[in-house]
Amino acid sequence: MSLETGKKSVKLTLGKQILTFPLPSGEPVPTASFDGKTLNASCCGVEVVLKVEPAADGTVIRKELGPREHVFGLGTRAYPPDRRRGRFLLFNNDLYGYQLGMDPLYASIPFLVFVEGGKAFGLVVNSPAYGVADIGALRYGEVAIEVEDKPEVYVLFGQSPLDVYSTYAEVTGRPFLPPRWALGLHISRYSYEPQKAAEEVVREVAQEAPVEAVYLDIDYMDGYKQFTWDYRKFPDPRGFVEAMHEVGVKVVTIVDPYIKAEPGYRPFEKFLNCVLVTENDELYLARGWPGLSALPDFLNPRCRELWASHVAEFVSTYNVDGVWLDMNEPTVFNCDVLTSRSRMYALAGATPTPSTGRSCTASLPEAPTTSPTASRTRMKKSGGCTPTTRPRPRTRGYRRRGRSRLYSHAPATSAYRSTPPFGQATCPAPGRG
Repeated sequence: MSLETGKKSVKLTLGKQILTFPLPSGEPVPTASFDGKTLNASCCGVEVVLKVEPAADGTVIRKELGPREHVFGLGTRAYPPDRRRGRFLLFNNDLYGYQLGMDPLYASIPFLVFVEGGKAFGLVVNSPAYGVADIGALRYGEVAIEVEDKPEVYVLFGQSPLDVYSTYAEVTGRPFLPPRWALGLHISRYSYEPQKAAEEVVREVAQEAPVEAVYLDIDYMDGYKQFTWDYRKFPDPRGFVEAMHEVGVKVVTIVDPYIKAEPGYRPFEKFLNCVLVTENDELYLARGWPGLSALPDFLNPRCRELWASHVAEFVSTYNVDGVWLDMNEPTVFNCDVLTSRSRMYALAGATPTPSTGRSCTASLPEAPTTSPTASRTRMKKSGGCTPTTRPRPRTRGYRRRGRSRLYSHAPATSAYRSTPPFGQATCPAPGRG
């Protein structure tokens, strides 16, 4: 446990994290103290008091919620920008066709900005573990963030609300400067094919407006296998790219994190020693666009290098200008999920799974427990769906207790007040993206 200060930033380390951020140097430097229970920090005319409590499954961070205080952040949410009175999961989910109030969605960013009276500060709870952020939902005047971990806690200051976001970028890292063509008109759909039709679409659109880039979705692949082309649809992939370049259009191809489990498929054989395995050291196979697939262990540096080399080889061989990494981290189509109290699936309705056409359902508890991270149950095998086996990386020393966002299990949730009564959970059809 340690406390550090930097330029407009404070960092409280409760436990070791895989990804951590050094604080920037410079002025002003906040004053800060931590007595084991309360974190006090002050800078830029803002006073912050956070209560830090150990919990059965991790850590709870609490602060008072002012009657005129506004709260922003937490990534993609089907909720108004001000998160007051909401309860949100720090866990990702590919929820196609979501409706207002469904949670979680595609991106869970554990960063909150509190604004009151024109002054603001930011709070980052750095952990990949499962968590819940309650913004005055259970207790009217309190914000409570619970994670199944000992996280790093960053308090970020600024002269204005916008300046807080600048401090956040300075601490976590600024994005690279994109190429100029990335700011122009891009056309994308599911999907442009075959090759001749794709060329015609680009030329027709270019007659109406300057097109900078065209995106090719999964149908350019051979059986949806990564780093391949379907030569029946695209008989001359490099020729297609060169034709696009002649009219000033860049080509971006989709890439998914699925390595199809197929004997003789070179990427599958190359990745065998650095893919996810089960707790019994068996190959973990998930159902993705190509069918049963292995999942690269991106926590393993050797696997990241191997993936990068495959992408680089693909880009150079076909002269494409960019890759579109789809299906998040990754999404799986089978019902290999953790779930309890998951009202979002009751809202989504029973949807056939791609493999069997049947629906995978699991009974849910009739009422939520006091702790949002307690009482989790696994989906039972039903309707031809895959039984639950939690994947783990080969990387030694990995903290298996935390739910890394690298694995998109359907999460537990106590969800929203506006959702219907508890009932049956279902595995919805996979979303595109």
